[in-house]
Amino acid sequence: MSSKKVLITIASLVLVLTAMAGGYLLLQRYRPLEKPAVTEGPGESLSPEPEDISSFRIYYPVDNTLQVIEKRVRRRSKQAAAAEALMEEFFKGPGGGLSSAVPPNVKVLGVYRDAAQILYVDLSDELRRNFQGDALAEYLVLKGIYESLMANLQEVQDVKVLVEGKEMESMGGHFYLKFPLRGIVSSEVRAEEKGSRE
Repeated sequence: MSSKKVLITIASLVLVLTAMAGGYLLLQRYRPLEKPAVTEGPGESLSPEPEDISSFRIYYPVDNTLQVIEKRVRRRSKQAAAAEALMEEFFKGPGGGLSSAVPPNVKVLGVYRDAAQILYVDLSDELRRNFQGDALAEYLVLKGIYESLMANLQEVQDVKVLVEGKEMESMGGHFYLKFPLRGIVSSEVRAEEKGSRE
C-alpha cells in the first residue's frame, strides 16, 4: 500500500473518531435533569401537608413593569420538577384580575440543564402564537421568565428558551432568542460590559 493511501486511511480514521467523540460530548452536555415520577397511591391524601408546601417568587409582567407575586405550591425535591412547576405557575398568569402580557395556554414541555448550568426551558408553540404585545411586553415576559427561575433555583447560571424542542429566532419579533436570556434582560451584564470597555 502506498504511503499516500496509508495517510488517507489514518486521516479518515482520525476524522471518524473525532466526530464520534464530539457527538458523545454533545449528548453529555445536554443531558436532561432527573424527573421524579409522581404517583398517588390508594389512601394517600391529594392535599399536601403544610411542610410539603414551598413558595416561589414569580415575576409577572403587569402594567408595563414586573410585579413579584409569591405563589405556594407543592414542594419538589428535584430541580427539574421545581423549575417545571415554577414555569407552569408563571404561564397560569398572576390571577387576581391583573392584566398580564403572559401568553395564554403555554405548556411546559420539559426543563433540562447542561454542564455549563444553563437551564433550557422547552415550551409549546403557544408562546409565540398567543403572544400579543409590543417590544416592552416581550421584554417583560422574557425578563419575568429569567428572574423567576434565577430567584428560585440554585446553581443556575443562565436560562435559554426553546419552542417545541428547537431554538427560535424571536417570541414577538423584537428580541433575538438564539442566545440565553441573561444577555438580553440582565442589567448587570450591561453594567459589566460597560465597565470593561472603559
